[in-house]
Amino acid sequence: MKRSLSVVAVALLLFSCKNDSDKEKFTVSGELKNTPDSLVYLEELFFSEAAPEVLDTGIIKNGKFEVSALAPEEGLYRLRTEIGNTAYLFVNERGNMHFTGDADNRETTSYAFTGGANSSLKKILVHADSVGNLLSAKDLLITRLIKGGAAENDSTIMTLKNEFKLLNDHFSNYCFGFADTTKNPVVALFAATM
Repeated sequence: MKRSLSVVAVALLLFSCKNDSDKEKFTVSGELKNTPDSLVYLEELFFSEAAPEVLDTGIIKNGKFEVSALAPEEGLYRLRTEIGNTAYLFVNERGNMHFTGDADNRETTSYAFTGGANSSLKKILVHADSVGNLLSAKDLLITRLIKGGAAENDSTIMTLKNEFKLLNDHFSNYCFGFADTTKNPVVALFAATM
């Protein structure tokens, strides 16, 4: 009798552990067009100075792959390919997730993950890309004008520097406003730290 109870207790313990790990598991299956057969890495990213941690490695075969990991809560992750420096940010949203992308198109708008948090993350990433391009263009123009002989106090230089500062300030305000209104805490933290 004691032996039977011990066996049942161990079985229940193992079964409950398995169920907990199933609840924490997420899987990303996907298709990355225009990429050769290679490896894909699933990495967890941290909001600290900690280096990304590789959680799983999958094989891209004919553009298709699958990777999985355990996560006790939502977090920020990325898929990174072995070939090139291509990486795709996402928030794990329990269960099965799907990814579609094109290795020939590195624009933020060219890939997608399923889930509401990922739609929100993509929105801030697309906005950050567009503002980043504007800031880079203004900075390049200022640099070229100064190298071309324009004085630091030239009215054109001063106007461009003021526009640069205003655009940067507006972007910071946008990020904080986005962080205040998004429903997902991971996306909120990401936006607030941009």
